[in-house]
Amino acid sequence: MQMLDLFADVRHRYHQHGMVEEALYEASEAASGEAAEQVRLIYEALTSPDPNEALERYYEVAPNRFLKGFAGISYMVMEFGDKDKKQGSIYLQGLGNLTQEIHLEILRRERLDYLLQGLNVIALAPVLFTGPIERWARVSFPTMDEFYRSKLGFVTKISIYVIIIAAYLLLQRLQSYEETRYRSGHKQSRLDRFLYKQLFLRKIAVLFAPKPGSVQYHQTIRLMRESSTELKYEWLAVRRLLLFISCTVLTTGFFLLLHQVERNHILHDPIRDDRMFGTMSEADLKAAEDMTALDALVMEHVRMKAGTSYKDVSNALTQLAPVQLDQDTQAAAIKRITEKIEAYNNQYLRWWGIVLAIAIGVGGYYVPIWLMLFQRKMRRLDMRHEIYQFQTVISILREMDRMSVEEIVEWLNRFAVIFKRPLQKCLLHFEHGPEDALEQLKEEVGLPEFQRLIDKLQLALGKISIREAFDDLESMMSFYFEQRKQEYSKIIDIKAGWGRTIGFTPMYALIFLYLVIPLVGMSFVQMNTYYEQIQRL
Repeated sequence: MQMLDLFADVRHRYHQHGMVEEALYEASEAASGEAAEQVRLIYEALTSPDPNEALERYYEVAPNRFLKGFAGISYMVMEFGDKDKKQGSIYLQGLGNLTQEIHLEILRRERLDYLLQGLNVIALAPVLFTGPIERWARVSFPTMDEFYRSKLGFVTKISIYVIIIAAYLLLQRLQSYEETRYRSGHKQSRLDRFLYKQLFLRKIAVLFAPKPGSVQYHQTIRLMRESSTELKYEWLAVRRLLLFISCTVLTTGFFLLLHQVERNHILHDPIRDDRMFGTMSEADLKAAEDMTALDALVMEHVRMKAGTSYKDVSNALTQLAPVQLDQDTQAAAIKRITEKIEAYNNQYLRWWGIVLAIAIGVGGYYVPIWLMLFQRKMRRLDMRHEIYQFQTVISILREMDRMSVEEIVEWLNRFAVIFKRPLQKCLLHFEHGPEDALEQLKEEVGLPEFQRLIDKLQLALGKISIREAFDDLESMMSFYFEQRKQEYSKIIDIKAGWGRTIGFTPMYALIFLYLVIPLVGMSFVQMNTYYEQIQRL
């Protein structure tokens, strides 16, 4: 809203003075806030000894595309002068286009905020209820205590927290208003550079990556270019290899942790009598804990050896038992301890665990590719934003006298973010043949809207004037604006649907995965136990 007020003030003062720099200075002095500070920076850049270089520096720190467009339009009018068309001043028309864009953005944000409001709280709420639900289930349904102490219960609890964190992060991503993160010449982190310098690691990474000249290699290079990934191919290979190793090691460690949790469960959890209904009394609980402690002593005495004989367990039990057990109790204890030793020794990493860890590692290996595919898809909207900004620039430049196609490409390069590299290549090859340079630019950027823009520049190389080549620019801009309004509406509806699904997923997971499904499963297990006991009667 600050920008709208400032643009209106700039428009008013431009009507008064007819000078861009005066309008910017007075508007920035009369207003306050972040928008006024940005206009003050633009004024300082335009009035500096080298406005070109100052504007390039400002483009790197500008908080959004609207201010970059405003700075560029102001500079063009200062350099070439304003002209009156049938619709009025081209400077004021450019301000009108920017204002229209800001109105569209404000409406989009307000509607998205309205549809997604409160979902962050709903997604995080299960964190507060995990403990109370577990305590309630343990008291109300004693059989659930066995589930919560088991390996499966531990996995379920971890899964609930992972779902909560993932849902919150996804909701934050859905509600974000960030401009494109792409910046030309983006530098890599120190970690990337350090890892790339490790020759052994780099050789292994390149060994597994697609080889230059192969179809997969060209597909990867094209995907990196189309998703604006500022990585060398070798750096990407190193990163993918490290993700594979990290995912494999972490998954293997998680499986080992689960086995350790199950061993602790076997050794230390109180033994519950299957014939017992309801919660154990204090006396029963004390007896169960004493029995568990005795079992642990016996198991340690026989050193947890797999295949320990009945006689060895019996001798150890006789030596360690505080009181002499009757024959039936001792036989039951020996059977129970033998089963515990067998279960304890079965807690090791099996082949399918290693296969699953490798499979998850392979998934981690392809994560950078999937992210680039997602970035390429999301980048389409940013590309259309930039093309609309190009059209605004061309709508001003086409009215200037002695304007050439090369100068227009230079101005587009100044405003470009996503298309900066292709435009720079085009300018480098322009002297060797404008037609070929523009054709190569079309081939490098596959977006139809951008290609139609280049087609008009090719026509303006000599066949017709620039003004004639872009005689339908207003209708094109109007069409693209309406098209983007529809796209915004579709995107908001899609985000709202995904937001509701993601926001309520942690609550559903908590209720069903942590309470309902385990309760039903444990009930069936207990029913089978009771049925077997009834058959023995």
